[in-house]
Amino acid sequence: MSNATLSAENRIRERMKLLGLSAAFVAALSGVDATRLSLAFRGIRDLSNDDAGTLLALTHNLIELSEAVKPLALPNDVPGMKRVMKALEDSSAETIRAKVSTLFE
Repeated sequence: MSNATLSAENRIRERMKLLGLSAAFVAALSGVDATRLSLAFRGIRDLSNDDAGTLLALTHNLIELSEAVKPLALPNDVPGMKRVMKALEDSSAETIRAKVSTLFE
């Protein structure tokens, strides 16, 4: 049970903090059990490699998406976020930025 600075758990937690997301929100988006996530964040039980990989990829993608849609905000509800992620899943950050910028021209 390691919560070293570079552990997956700490990187995920830092990304969630940056995005302003709760563990419950990330658990619902990722399909990782919220209890498992809570135990990992409290240093009681490490995430499995699969769960860590899923959460690292998700939080990385959410950060990229958040940056790409600025100055707009991402939805703060799970169904809305899932719809946005599904709609933009094959779009590059540059394509998303271009689409958003046309809204302000």
